[in-house]
Amino acid sequence: MLDLNFVRENLEEVKKGLATRNFPANALDRFVELDTERRRVISEADSINQQRNARVRGVAGASIAIASAQNAKPVACTVLMNVGSFD
Repeated sequence: MLDLNFVRENLEEVKKGLATRNFPANALDRFVELDTERRRVISEADSINQQRNARVRGVAGASIAIASAQNAKPVACTVLMNVGSFD
């Protein structure tokens, strides 16, 4: 079995090898079509995953900011109440 990278890089050599074994020449053409489509789909899936991960990081960051703000409210109220008692 041939390595996919070898086939991609040595298409003409592989075509000659197939011809000596009486394989149809269009079999390799179909491989090239399918390989191109496969690479496109993988690239698209990677892009979608990157977008999803960016959104998740954004949501996580917003959640942390909200939690920090909620924890800061009681402290701010306590400080204001204490400042008011100094008058």
